[in-house]
Amino acid sequence: MALTLSPIQFKDSKLLYIAFDDTRQEGSSALYSNEDVPDYEEKHFTLSVDRNLEYSESDGTLSCMGTLRFKMDIRLPGDEDSPIVASAEGAMGAVATCPLGLSDRASTEATLAANTLSYIWAKLRTIVEQLSSQSNIGTLSLPAIDPMQLVGK
Repeated sequence: MALTLSPIQFKDSKLLYIAFDDTRQEGSSALYSNEDVPDYEEKHFTLSVDRNLEYSESDGTLSCMGTLRFKMDIRLPGDEDSPIVASAEGAMGAVATCPLGLSDRASTEATLAANTLSYIWAKLRTIVEQLSSQSNIGTLSLPAIDPMQLVGK
């Protein structure tokens, strides 16, 4: 079976900033030995996501320059006022392209933007997992998003 490539191709990405902070948790390694670390299996989070999209056209190709910014606060189970034990935030930009004329302009832009945002989110998820993997709170993963909903913002 021959592999068919998508007409959407990712050209570049750049991590703009990233931060992970688990120093506010009671189970910080500075405060507890490994035997005394509280169980952080149950975690609750709040997440905010913002995006920016710009398009350009050149030589029959449509480009989408996208930026995603996120902030995630992690809390222990309890009410909404339970203390934040860790936070992660960051931003990344990327460029994706596709040929013009695949569909009408609005549909092409929406599909290209959704793919660009999905690409960025997947890369940010991997980075957050790597940063948090050695923390006492354990590996954190960004949740799945609906890229079409983000495009419509």
